[in-house]
Amino acid sequence: MTGVQTCALPISLAQYKEVVVLTDFDKKGSVLASKIVEALHDMHKKIKINLQIRRNMMNCMKNEKVGEVQDLKSLVERQKIKGG
Repeated sequence: MTGVQTCALPISLAQYKEVVVLTDFDKKGSVLASKIVEALHDMHKKIKINLQIRRNMMNCMKNEKVGEVQDLKSLVERQKIKGG
């Protein structure tokens, strides 16, 4: 596998039943998410890998100016101002 090394995932995941993968919402983020999923699967076959939250967030934010996970804070702040 290229791009993601197992040493980039230093925490022990054996204690978890499920992992949520949340990366940026652009093409690079999608590629990175795929590589993380592959690395997690190779390392911990018993852990459920949840990408549905990322997909749901992408669908909800199609019309918003959110491309990176860091942008979520400003989205929340804009929604508070709008009263949403």
